[in-house]
Amino acid sequence: MVLEDLKVKLNEAIVFANEVKQKPHRHVSFSQFSMYSQCAKKWFLSYALKLGTRPPSIHMTFGTAFHEVLQEYITSYHDKNNKENEKVNFDTELINKIKEIYKRDYNNYGKHFSTSLELSEFCEQGVKILNHIRSNYNSYYDRQNWTLLGVEVPLMVKILNSEEPLYFILFIDLLFYDKLNNTLIIDDIKTSGKGWSSYSKKDKIKTSQVLLYKAFLSKSLGLDYKNIDTRFTIVRRITDAYDFPLSRVQLFKPAQSNRSTDLALDNFKNFVKTVFDKEGNYRHDIEYPAVMGNNCFNCNYCEFNDRHDICPTENRL
Repeated sequence: MVLEDLKVKLNEAIVFANEVKQKPHRHVSFSQFSMYSQCAKKWFLSYALKLGTRPPSIHMTFGTAFHEVLQEYITSYHDKNNKENEKVNFDTELINKIKEIYKRDYNNYGKHFSTSLELSEFCEQGVKILNHIRSNYNSYYDRQNWTLLGVEVPLMVKILNSEEPLYFILFIDLLFYDKLNNTLIIDDIKTSGKGWSSYSKKDKIKTSQVLLYKAFLSKSLGLDYKNIDTRFTIVRRITDAYDFPLSRVQLFKPAQSNRSTDLALDNFKNFVKTVFDKEGNYRHDIEYPAVMGNNCFNCNYCEFNDRHDICPTENRL
C-alpha cells in the first residue's frame, strides 16, 4: 500500500458516504444486527415497527462524551507538530461535554435519569481514564509509526441491489496507518465498568463488529483482509477496590483470520436476507421470536419488558 494513494481512496469513500447520507436511502447498522442477534422481537418492534424510544442512561451519556473528547484529544496530540493541544484542558472539556449531553438528553426525555452524585462520579472516572491515556499514550497509540487517517470515519456500502438500494452504514472510531507493518488499524473504543470478561471476549456477535468494519473497509478501498488489523480499546471506570492494580485501558484483538472475518460477514448477510425482502423492505410475514436470555437478562434491560400487549410473557423463549 502507498499511503498517499490510500488517502485518496479513503477520501473518495468518505465523500460517497456523505453524499448517500444526504439522500433518503435506507441503511442498516451493526447495532441492528447486534440487537437482532440478541432478541429478534426487540429488533422487529424497534426498527420494523419503529416503536423503540431508547431512553437515555448515564452510561450512554458518558460513552458519547468520552468518545468525542478522546477522539478530539488523539486528533490533537497524535500530530507531534501540533502545539495547540498544550493549550486545551481536556479534563475540563470532558466534564463539560458530559454535562452538556446530559442536559440535552434530560430536555428531550423530560426527566432526570441520574443523580448529581452519580454524574460527578462518572466525570471523575472519565478524567482518571483520560489522564491514564495521556500518561501512557505511546503504550496504546504509536505516535512514531502510526499515522492517524481519521476519527468517526463514515462508510456506506451497498448490500442490496434493489430498486431503492440498502446500505450498511458504519463509523470507524479511529483509523490509523501503521507504516512498520504496512497495514490499516481499525480501533473501536468501548466504555465499560470493569472491562471485558473472558465471556465478553468470546461473544462472536460483539467481536464481529470490527470484523464487519474490516470487511466493508476492505471492499471500499479494494484491500486484502491481510492489510487491515482490528482491535477494541476498552476504557474502564474502576470504582471498586481490587487486590491487584487494574489498568484503566484494556486492549483486545479478536481473531483476525480471513475465516473469522468471512464468518462474521456471512452471519450478517444471513440477517439481512432474513429480515429484508428483495426490495430492501422490512419483512412482516415471518415470526420474530422474543428471547429472554439467561436469567431473563434480555427482558430485564428491554424497554418492551412491560409491554405485554406487543410482547406477551407467555411467548418469550
